[in-house]
Amino acid sequence: MQHQPFLPGTAASAFTKNFIRFSVFFALNHGCVSAVLNLSVIILGDAGAYQSGALYITYALTALLAAPALLALFGTRLAIIVASFTYCIYIISLPLALLAVGSPNLLTSIAILGGAIGGIAAGFLWSAQGAYFATTAKLFSEASDDFTLQRATARFATIFASIFLGFELLLRAVPLVLRQIEHAQHADGAFTMAPPAMPPPSSPPPNQLAMPPSAYTRAAPSLATSEIVVAVVYSVIGILSAGGMLTIRDLDRPKDDDRPIGAEDEAGRGAEAVIVRQDSSAGRAPTKPAGLSFERVAAAVLLWKKDPVVLLFAPIQITFGLCAALVGYELSGKIVRAAFPSNPIEAASLLSGLVSLVAAVMQVPFGAAASRCGKLPVVLVGLAAFATLSYLVLVLELSVLESEHGLIVLLYVLQGLGRAYYEGTNKALYADSFPADNEAAFANLVLANGLTAAAADFVFPSSTRQGRATACLVAACLAVVASLGAAVVQRRRLRHRVAQTQGEERIGVEVPADR
Repeated sequence: MQHQPFLPGTAASAFTKNFIRFSVFFALNHGCVSAVLNLSVIILGDAGAYQSGALYITYALTALLAAPALLALFGTRLAIIVASFTYCIYIISLPLALLAVGSPNLLTSIAILGGAIGGIAAGFLWSAQGAYFATTAKLFSEASDDFTLQRATARFATIFASIFLGFELLLRAVPLVLRQIEHAQHADGAFTMAPPAMPPPSSPPPNQLAMPPSAYTRAAPSLATSEIVVAVVYSVIGILSAGGMLTIRDLDRPKDDDRPIGAEDEAGRGAEAVIVRQDSSAGRAPTKPAGLSFERVAAAVLLWKKDPVVLLFAPIQITFGLCAALVGYELSGKIVRAAFPSNPIEAASLLSGLVSLVAAVMQVPFGAAASRCGKLPVVLVGLAAFATLSYLVLVLELSVLESEHGLIVLLYVLQGLGRAYYEGTNKALYADSFPADNEAAFANLVLANGLTAAAADFVFPSSTRQGRATACLVAACLAVVASLGAAVVQRRRLRHRVAQTQGEERIGVEVPADR
């Protein structure tokens, strides 16, 4: 296992190869989680909705209360490994819930417990991913003569998002492939997910298993072979990819280098990342600092006072969370079902895959634009896509939305454009803006996104289509204003630092276009 730290003088290409390996295993692991999250409500009904709600609640709470402390306690690499294996419990909860489909109470308990554990894993896995990404970009820029820190973050954001979204697209296609195989073998489509006592389609389903109408057939109810196979396949891939994380390299400094990673950044601030100190006793391994302090536990909140710009970035994450919920609940859950009554699940899966495809394809042009023009213009383009999506859902009549298939495709394309900037440029913006506080900054990203998703899960079902779309549109407009405000603050800070150091030699410092 390649777990030793990189040594001083490591070639820049080694950091790229290691990050690609990390991105592949991360994409496989999280892709299985994303696919299960996408299918849970469709397959498990109400229990799946409770599972998603539990996941997002613990996701946000972990980011708020524990993520920076866990990263300091474990170190970034070990935190990624632990979280990846913990994530597998959520993936495995799907086949376990399917085995309990005849017992609604047990099914709901398994679903909620699995979702809660998955949320805990996600809460510090994504924070660790952000820290690993930011540190890789920092070390790569130090080892390269051609890349400043801002160009390096744009490069690695593009690499990660392309791999992440590409594998997500492939993994989401698994149920479609298996369904086609099953339909070919059973022309009458006689497989369902219902328990033995499930009533016919004309009767209302039990509250504990509010299955969509498309889940029923004329045949005697039984577990769908394809659903069982899908759940098992995702579980196996998730476990194997978590094991693959054991091969990623440790980015901590070696024993003979007592400096913290990122100790010298363009802002002149000392890093609070994991520090590897040289032990005074010969032959001992480097030790990490104790992480369970108040500053570590409350790092995400303390950053609000230390650098309030992080709060100006929160509306970006809120907008993404609301629009993702709008697409999932309103488009996939209602409009697509009405527009494609004969095969709503297949149609929703294909359109969700279109979002991933558009987001993956746009990584290269968005990454190039971020390097040349700065990251702010790319963020504004993504927010404009979210605003347009929300506006169309708000003003168009429901009959128009349900009858115009081309319009439905356009709405999913807009979501893909918004997600393209969110998964790539948005993460790079955090790495650039908080080089000394990566763990706390990415914990804030997770916190804003998680709280928004959890709130949407509980509020959207009781609100109207216009209310849901209005919330998304308002959030997108606020995010545009907040992003412009953050850019103004950062430009003033940069000018102030330049004025303070005027006449002094500044080595390796770039005046980024987006700051």
